[in-house]
Amino acid sequence: MRIYVDTGILLANVIINDPNHERAQALLKTFRNNKFIVSELSIVEMFSVLSRNLDLIEIRGVDLKESPSRIIKAIVLLALKKINASVLMQKEKLMSYKLGKCNLKMHSMYIEAVELSKKIKLKTLDLLHIALAKQLNAEIFLTLDKDILKKASSITKETEIKIIGKA
Repeated sequence: MRIYVDTGILLANVIINDPNHERAQALLKTFRNNKFIVSELSIVEMFSVLSRNLDLIEIRGVDLKESPSRIIKAIVLLALKKINASVLMQKEKLMSYKLGKCNLKMHSMYIEAVELSKKIKLKTLDLLHIALAKQLNAEIFLTLDKDILKKASSITKETEIKIIGKA
C-alpha cells in the first residue's frame, strides 16, 4: 500500500522533544510494512520548518554544533531514512486552465489543488500535499495536522485517499 507521509509526521518522528513524537512513531509503526512516500514539497517544507526552529529541537544522533545547513540536511536525510521513504517526483505536466477569458497553462498539481480548494477549503500547503498524494497514487495520507483531520471525510470523498491520524 502506498502511504503519503505528511511533513509533520516526518519531523515529529525524529525530533524527540516534539509534542507529537510518540504519536508519529506509533502511526508509522502501525504501517511499517507498507511503502512510505513523500514529495519534493515535503523536502522543501522540512527545510523551511527546520531553518526556522533549529535552536528548539532535540534529535538523537545529530550533532547540533555543526553548521546549520549541514544539520538541516542531516535531519532531512534522517527523517527519510528512518522510515525508508521514497521521494517521488511529479512529472511536469502542463494543462490548460480556464480563468475567465484567460486560458492559463498550469502544472496539473496546481489545477488539482485549485479544484480541491473549492470543495475542501484547506490552506495552500495542505491542498498541495493532498493534490500531490493523489497524483502519486497514495492510498493513505498519514498526518497529525488538525485541519486535514477535520476535513478527512471530505478529502476521502474527493480523492479516494484515506486520511489517518491515529494509530
